[in-house]
Amino acid sequence: MAEQKVSHNSFSISEAIRFGWQVATKNIWFFVALILISEGISQIISFIYNNLLANGDMLVRLLGVIVFVIGWVINIEISFATFVIYFKFVDKKKTSLKDLFAYFETKLLWRYFVVSTIQGFIIILGLLLFIYPGIYFATKYWFANNIYVDKRTGIIESFKESAELTKGIKRKLFLFGLVQILVSLAGLLAVVVGLFVAIPITYLSDIYVYRKVSKTLK
Repeated sequence: MAEQKVSHNSFSISEAIRFGWQVATKNIWFFVALILISEGISQIISFIYNNLLANGDMLVRLLGVIVFVIGWVINIEISFATFVIYFKFVDKKKTSLKDLFAYFETKLLWRYFVVSTIQGFIIILGLLLFIYPGIYFATKYWFANNIYVDKRTGIIESFKESAELTKGIKRKLFLFGLVQILVSLAGLLAVVVGLFVAIPITYLSDIYVYRKVSKTLK
């Protein structure tokens, strides 16, 4: 069987960013609420367990550890759910803020955590050792998270499928990543408020590209 290779013309960077901008601005208040709720919960949990852990009483500190573990699980669930919500926007499916708390499944979240951690570790390790290997592996496994969230595949399968999807487009994905960074920096410079648009654009454009690339191998 001949090796399949994705064409570098399988997606347009400008088209992806434009799509992200259009959807983000059209639903801006939803995304503002999504970001504020997510960040608010994370900060509240952090405030609680940090104060408990700083207490001299052993029982109170133990409670702090328990809150930390619970908060860790909640943050992973919110991260996963956020991905799902953005997928629904790209796929033009109905969603609501309630979906932010709809995925408390141990196996589902554990695998998502492992995929996300491995992906981040590979990228960081590659960048620390040599700049080129870091870029290579970052682009090779670009879609690992997307694939897992989209298809609920196994951990290894997510990386294998990403490796297949990114054949022939690694350089273009690298350029796409640079554009996403510029969008994020622009949002940060826009009195930070611009991040409420920049963050959704990054998610939406990334999933949009994933959908485009996936179609070329069907």
